[in-house]
Amino acid sequence: MKPTTQKQLQRQWQRKTLAEIETKLHPCPTVNGLTILHQHVGQKIVFSAWKGDNPANNRSSEFSRYYVLNCLDFYSKHSYDLQWLTEFSTA
Repeated sequence: MKPTTQKQLQRQWQRKTLAEIETKLHPCPTVNGLTILHQHVGQKIVFSAWKGDNPANNRSSEFSRYYVLNCLDFYSKHSYDLQWLTEFSTA
């Protein structure tokens, strides 16, 4: 069945966009023994380091959903940010 209303078309586009982003971000990388996970929050994607089921620290990096979607190799381009997420603050 073809979407007929503007709302249906918008939702279809959102699902397609989400699927493309998930394809780009999986599998989740491991840096310094910590897994880098992401969470969709509004129009942003928030990345943080986790050890098992617990956050490794209070650090996070956020990027716009559209930036991640249009970035050719997100994890390679932002390897410095991912490294920073795995460092433990001494404060």
